[in-house]
Amino acid sequence: MVHWTEEEELALVTSIVGAQRTLRRGQTAYLTRVFQEYQQHVGNARHNLNTCQHKWRELKLHLDRFKACFDRVPAGDLSYDDRVE
Repeated sequence: MVHWTEEEELALVTSIVGAQRTLRRGQTAYLTRVFQEYQQHVGNARHNLNTCQHKWRELKLHLDRFKACFDRVPAGDLSYDDRVE
């Protein structure tokens, strides 16, 4: 198994978020677009499409937990940006 750097993980998440803004998940081009964007961000070929899919499933669990905690924070009069800070 190839170790993932923090930069590679961030590039994968960034690529997925970018693809979600332009394509629906059910489209055939979705995963291809994610992988192409990922490769552009990292500039290396250490990971293939399959390892990116596996890593995304792993990262998504952590992101979902974070989102659940974030959603519990009372917003009050705070904007989203203020809540993030």
